[in-house]
Amino acid sequence: MIVKPILFWLKNVRDLALGDETSSSTQPDFNADVQALLDRDTKIDFTLQGKNQSVPVPTFLLMNPNDGTLNLPTGADNTLSNPRAAMNTMDGWSTSMPLVFDFKGTGLADGLVYKGVYLVKLTESLTGDNPLPEKVLTLGSDFNAVTSAATDTLTILPTRDLAPGSEYIVVITDALENINGNPVGTSTSYASLKSTNKNYTGTALEKPAEVIKGVEKLAKAAGANSAIVYSTWFSTQSVGDSLNYTKQATAAGFDAGSLAAVWKAGANPNNADLSDAYTIDITGTQDYETALTEDTQFTQYFDPNDADNIKTTLKAAFSGVNVEVSKGTIKLPYYLETDSEWNSQPFESATPSLAKVLNVLQDPEQKATIAAQLTDAGVDIAVLTGDDTSKIVPELFKLAGVTLTKADGSQLDPERILTRYSPVPQIKSVQEVPFLLFTPTTVDSNTKLTIYQHGIGSAKENAYFFAPNFANAGQAVMAIDLPLHGQRSLDAQRSANADVIAYLNLNNLAVARDNMRQSTLDVMGVRAGLTHTELAGGFAGTPLASMSSFTTSAPRLLGHSLGGIVGTTALPRQTVKTVMDWMHFINFLR
Repeated sequence: MIVKPILFWLKNVRDLALGDETSSSTQPDFNADVQALLDRDTKIDFTLQGKNQSVPVPTFLLMNPNDGTLNLPTGADNTLSNPRAAMNTMDGWSTSMPLVFDFKGTGLADGLVYKGVYLVKLTESLTGDNPLPEKVLTLGSDFNAVTSAATDTLTILPTRDLAPGSEYIVVITDALENINGNPVGTSTSYASLKSTNKNYTGTALEKPAEVIKGVEKLAKAAGANSAIVYSTWFSTQSVGDSLNYTKQATAAGFDAGSLAAVWKAGANPNNADLSDAYTIDITGTQDYETALTEDTQFTQYFDPNDADNIKTTLKAAFSGVNVEVSKGTIKLPYYLETDSEWNSQPFESATPSLAKVLNVLQDPEQKATIAAQLTDAGVDIAVLTGDDTSKIVPELFKLAGVTLTKADGSQLDPERILTRYSPVPQIKSVQEVPFLLFTPTTVDSNTKLTIYQHGIGSAKENAYFFAPNFANAGQAVMAIDLPLHGQRSLDAQRSANADVIAYLNLNNLAVARDNMRQSTLDVMGVRAGLTHTELAGGFAGTPLASMSSFTTSAPRLLGHSLGGIVGTTALPRQTVKTVMDWMHFINFLR
């Protein structure tokens, strides 16, 4: 769920003036216990300034101070073809990444670590009202730690994914030993943040030092009883928020009578017709042999040089099966570009970032300007800034399509990066997505529907190879193409059937991620369309009319390869027995 964002007040790492590890003239005085940690022959490699700058990740120090995204150094290349820049569109650190910490000086030994390392889940962020240890993860069970002599690194490996959209601290104490059995020590940079002998009020170090002291206090509460040589706080990225809140926004739109009630103005920048989104239209039904014979898409995507022979083989294999093939379209919102930016522009948020909004409301020079625009948009500012997170979402949806401007006339959030603080994408178009529906000749209330999603580089016509087996068992199969596949290819070149990189997009990882998101939303959209069209009476005279109601009987999912990945992503977290729990107003799964 959306939570109130961290109000980021940190300077960029490059602005934290601490001094080089080798420049003793710039090192501050330290209290005796901290100085003792500096005198060790093995130290954590953590340096905020100088030619040997080194900041282990994950850490709060490499988060964007305005919107809660990662803030990794990208050099001169800020384009999304740079993997670091693409990572900077994420709203936190990976839930499954290894945590690697370098050491320098006398080396480390090879082997498992059994003490001196802590990983703790917090109840809230370090900027919250009262952050407390929620769970102290168990070393050797919840996570493992191992040192390497070859690289002088300590690696923390969670044995299961960390919780998404959550707050953690990681702590290393001097109970960790080097190859000689001596306790490890700390760096000048960490000592500067840790020391109680220096007042940093009014400097770039004030807030980072407060965080580190807060982390160490929480570490002691979690049982870290040796001297701390390094610690940090980090936020994990959200997982599924964009899908979840796009569902909620869709539900809000239908509750209001039209998706356009949510996706208005800038949230629908191309003025796409949203009036019949999620509508299924069956245009005709044929017997299997006739449909296969006439299907030019099958010929195009399954060995055009031998398609006739393949068709002959399939007809012979299923000659005794009574199966019909219906064709039609479903209108699905498309959140990606289809023009020259088709492979360079990821999802763009329909709303300004809630993190940026709440941050700017703390700025005395901007507060009145932004507050007036929020009021004009019908937003209840007290709710938006309050502690009841369940009420924040409806207020955020009111900002869909709204452009907020600061006192100088500049846009508050021109980047429109999709994060947990701005999770709903703009609708760029509504696509008429072709589908194939395979049904037994006789359909009744016992006929169950399976939604099929093909693998990468394939097409929905793959269902011709197996769907008659379902029909023979009294079941039905419905198949659509993945985005950029089959009939959804933008053209002959911009097609995953011609080149899988069109979909995988290794040159722009943010777009590759959003191709997956679009695919998942499409599966969910088919589920929505089944009930939406049924309730509107749109299945009269079609094979779908006689099946058990989609309001009470959920279809099943069959996914091959990539189709399985996006399909299972569409499943509710609580169960894999249903395709998804979709919009509440349609009551799909009751």
